[in-house]
Amino acid sequence: MTSFEELIAPQTDEARARLQVLTNKYKMDPAFMKQVNERYGPLEWRLPEASAIYWAATGLEKAREHPTKVKADDLIQLRRVIYQSMQLSFQRGRMVANPFIKKFEFGPNLDVIPKVSAAYEQAAQEDVNSHDHILIAHRNFLRDAVYFLYVHNRLADSSSRVRWRRCRCRGRCACGAR
Repeated sequence: MTSFEELIAPQTDEARARLQVLTNKYKMDPAFMKQVNERYGPLEWRLPEASAIYWAATGLEKAREHPTKVKADDLIQLRRVIYQSMQLSFQRGRMVANPFIKKFEFGPNLDVIPKVSAAYEQAAQEDVNSHDHILIAHRNFLRDAVYFLYVHNRLADSSSRVRWRRCRCRGRCACGAR
């Protein structure tokens, strides 16, 4: 887990060196990283999905600051990067040390499920033209989420997701799924 406070206000030489690399080499702002992590995370910042989410969120923020310079229809690309990267973060967004082979393996980040779902819903709400397609992708994600929760012995979470989906969709999703 990243200590954003240490990056925002470094106290040691090592922390200052990390901040220099982060800001000068990777051009990333730790304060904005913290905001992205709070909104979309917890994210594993050593994986490419977190960077993709960061840069897409930066693009959306810049578009909000300069609305006359951006076509509203072009923003779907940034939203798509966010919800697709978040889905990948859900599927393989946790690094697990395997002491037997002395390597890291990827595992699902089950803690990010509610925020991935919210990202899909927000993208569907903000993009009228792709609304139905995004809801189909959201439905597929929810099906995967229930499966992953069940397989990882989070049965209460899995059954609550099933109930949530049934209640939310009222038997038929807006995308036409049953």
